[in-house]
Amino acid sequence: MTTLDSHAGMSCPASSAQIAAPASPDPAPDAAAAHVTISTPTGPFTAVVDDSGAVLASGWTDDVESLLPSIHRTLRPVSSRWSDSLSTVTDAVEAYYAGQLSAIDAVSVRQRSGPYMEKVWEALRQVEAGNPRSFAQLAEAAGHPTAIRATAAACTRNAVTLFVPCHRVLRQDGTVAGFRYGKALKQWLLTYETAGFRHSDRIRRPSRSPHALTCDDAVPPKHVGIDRHHQGMLFVSLALFVGLLLGAVVGWLANASRSAAAVSAARTEADALRTSQELAARSLSAASEDAARRQSTAIGSQVNHIVEPLRGVLGQLSEELRRVEHNRISAYSGLAEQVRGMHTASQQLSHETRALANALHTPHVRGRWGELQLERVVELAGMSQHCDFSTQVSAESEASGQVRPDMVIHLAGDRSIVVDAKVPLHAYLAASDSDDPDKQAAHLDTHARAVRTHIAQLASKSYWTAFANTPEMVVLFVPGDAILDAAVRADPGLIEYGFTRNVVLTTPTSLIALLRTVALGWRHDALAADAATIRELGVELHHRLASLLGHLDKMGISLRRAVESFNSTLGVVDSRVGVTARKLASLESLGVVSEPAQPSSIDVGVRSTPGTVGSPSDSTSRIPDEPDARATSTSG
Repeated sequence: MTTLDSHAGMSCPASSAQIAAPASPDPAPDAAAAHVTISTPTGPFTAVVDDSGAVLASGWTDDVESLLPSIHRTLRPVSSRWSDSLSTVTDAVEAYYAGQLSAIDAVSVRQRSGPYMEKVWEALRQVEAGNPRSFAQLAEAAGHPTAIRATAAACTRNAVTLFVPCHRVLRQDGTVAGFRYGKALKQWLLTYETAGFRHSDRIRRPSRSPHALTCDDAVPPKHVGIDRHHQGMLFVSLALFVGLLLGAVVGWLANASRSAAAVSAARTEADALRTSQELAARSLSAASEDAARRQSTAIGSQVNHIVEPLRGVLGQLSEELRRVEHNRISAYSGLAEQVRGMHTASQQLSHETRALANALHTPHVRGRWGELQLERVVELAGMSQHCDFSTQVSAESEASGQVRPDMVIHLAGDRSIVVDAKVPLHAYLAASDSDDPDKQAAHLDTHARAVRTHIAQLASKSYWTAFANTPEMVVLFVPGDAILDAAVRADPGLIEYGFTRNVVLTTPTSLIALLRTVALGWRHDALAADAATIRELGVELHHRLASLLGHLDKMGISLRRAVESFNSTLGVVDSRVGVTARKLASLESLGVVSEPAQPSSIDVGVRSTPGTVGSPSDSTSRIPDEPDARATSTSG
């Protein structure tokens, strides 16, 4: 870590800074420091100076606390005291605003940062007034032509403004870049340094009152611009002339002192000379005033030419401020209107909420609200009224006679589930309105007892005896999860108590799951019943196949016997009748008689029935676990 310490004694505007260890040791972070505030045409200018006389921070402000954070932490003082004896800094600033632009180069400054930033700050002190540089040129002067961004960052972090003139750096296109104290001040400084006019009479001694930067402050008064050298010459000439006159008068009086007449004449001559001196003085004053007016006119036109761009910039800034203020007022009006609308809506919502809370304290309204919530839940599940569910269905119960549940949900297979909505809200709302934990606990206990009472009442009605194909349970629907949750937290055994009384507690989030679970159970039950029916039909089919096979076997036996009888008859015909017929055919008396045709015998046997269990009586007494596969084969 190095220290940028530019010492006093620089004689030229472009004097170079030094990067070296300072002659005196750096102040510790807790060292004392002094500051001074100078009133300038551009506003109050404050400089923080260490005990060695080096400026640590400076800027156009009267708040020294805003300058301390910009000082490097190793140089930053804990506090700073006011001092009016910092003549080196004060004289340099006054001389700068009086026209001696190089006066600030002789002030010693001290900054600390990385090596490159210190090189940039050193290069800034070499930039001449009235000859600004671009960031690229400054980077090249610091030894790194491509480090333009780092150069801009060094200008931004410069804490010793004016003495390290970062305001003399422009963009590449020549436009004014950003400045910590505003672009208007930077433009004024550049214009002032370019013009190079002197302006010492406007500098005053330190003052704590702030001054705004205006165009009038930037313009010197009319009579200040008279050339001081010309005035001095005039007054010297007048003094010589008066001295010569007085010397002549004294000599003449000395020579004429011998006579009263001569003395009187001398006095008269002295009065004449005094009168002449007064006339000469008045003539000289008139000439001086005329010269001052001519000089003031010339300077005024020059200043107007210089300040005109600043006046245009200030006009644009004023117009932009007016436009921003107009937009702000419009936006604020719209925002106020929206806030009023939100306030009105909030009041309406609060009123409706109170009305709803008051209505829910009425048992009839609570019951109707619970029924509507139940219908809405089953409709959101895709069920339709009078198709998938019915409301307020009357039936006859074995335990309590005439009953009318809030809803009967129809499921597949003519199944039904009875659902009754209950809304125990009185104690729950009282607990919500109470801020006392003990009272809340008491109200929640009352709420849990109310739910337990509803469970007992539903169990006593035995809805499952009033409707066919209904499981031995009833669903108690509570229209809010928070309502049931509060009751269960107060009475953890509430749900188990409902199960023992065949009452199932549900909420909107669990009712649909419960209904689908019950429907799935009934579907499995229907599948089991169908499987039992299929088994019975299979056993019956097996019995009938056994009987059929017995009959087919008997038919085959009969067919076999018929074939045997046919073949035996054919053999008898051939061996007995056929012989006689052939003899008759051989007799000549009968003429030519053909021999009768011989019937052919049947050689195909009857196929025995496979898988014959036996007689029908035997088959009925034997019931196999599975039908015989051979019983289903085709007989040939």
